[in-house]
Amino acid sequence: KKEQLEIMEKLHWFSDFVAMSNENEDSREYMDSLQKDIFEANIYCFTPHGKVTDLPNGATPLDFAFKVHTKVGERAMGAMVNNQLVPLGHKLKTGDVVEIKTSQNANINRGWLNIVTTNSAKNIIKKYLAKQNADFIKENNIQKGRDSLIEVFKDNGKTKQKMDQLINQEVLKIFNLETSDDLFLQIASRTILPSVILDKLGLRQESTIDSFIKKNTSSRKSNFSNQ
Repeated sequence: KKEQLEIMEKLHWFSDFVAMSNENEDSREYMDSLQKDIFEANIYCFTPHGKVTDLPNGATPLDFAFKVHTKVGERAMGAMVNNQLVPLGHKLKTGDVVEIKTSQNANINRGWLNIVTTNSAKNIIKKYLAKQNADFIKENNIQKGRDSLIEVFKDNGKTKQKMDQLINQEVLKIFNLETSDDLFLQIASRTILPSVILDKLGLRQESTIDSFIKKNTSSRKSNFSNQ
């Protein structure tokens, strides 16, 4: 409401100034110049309910969508301008009535940075893409950590089901972690090694090499004692 009041005050001021400037030649010439400057810098569009939205010249329906509400921008999939279907990159002009078509399945994509012109819309898109990328990296690392632990458990004769059971019952408590995802992220970053987990649980089997080394070490000690 505050924004609408400010816009209407601007337009009323401009309208009054136009009326005053028509009284003499000099002021009319100045008014023509001012009018050109104002409407080249800004455009005024309307929602289907008549709400005025001011945007910089060159703005698109996607800019309009983000100006109306962030959620509208995030879910934008198309636009109607003056009851005509237009792409999101369509250039708006003063007086256009803009209706944004949304969908729950629509998602922000990197190409939108080439469509919007307002800094506010660009900032929202960039933040969304950065978070999306961070979420993708996190999910990828969780899967890597999980796969590593599954492989080590398998090498020691334990199933994935047994691993999940032990994680929930013992491992999280041992390492003071809240979720299995936290554990897998620690494994992916090598903060916690899978072999250490098995050692803590007392499940690690000796490898053939370890067994060979231990056997030979024991044999040498025995021979040395006999001498």
